[in-house]
Amino acid sequence: MNLSKKNFLLFIFVNILGCISFSSWGSVIPWSDLEETGVYQSLIDIPVPLPNGSTVIFSAGKVMTLSEVATLPIPRYPLVQYQFLLWNCTSEENLMESDVFLFGKNENLGMKLSAECILEVYVEPQDLITQSFLRNF
Repeated sequence: MNLSKKNFLLFIFVNILGCISFSSWGSVIPWSDLEETGVYQSLIDIPVPLPNGSTVIFSAGKVMTLSEVATLPIPRYPLVQYQFLLWNCTSEENLMESDVFLFGKNENLGMKLSAECILEVYVEPQDLITQSFLRNF
């Protein structure tokens, strides 16, 4: 093997190694690491129950921008509110609103869909270090 083939193989090896180490970029992000103005993608379906008894489902892969993070001053029950603007909503979805509903494996998240396709997610402070259902887009 001459030197140029060795360099070529080394180049390939380094690029494969780089791809493996950067694959975590697409992994699930903890709530505490989400940043305002960040663009994220849902890794799961989000079924939203509407007051009329129907359900709208925002499929996995839905892209959203985190527009605001706020701590809600609720005595003895503090919550952190994440407000996401959902991308590519239909005109019908833009008009939909829901009541607060529980979501997650352990129903540990509160959610609410507001007009103009804004998804509000409520997280208890002790759950901020847990994984969200989002990854970077």
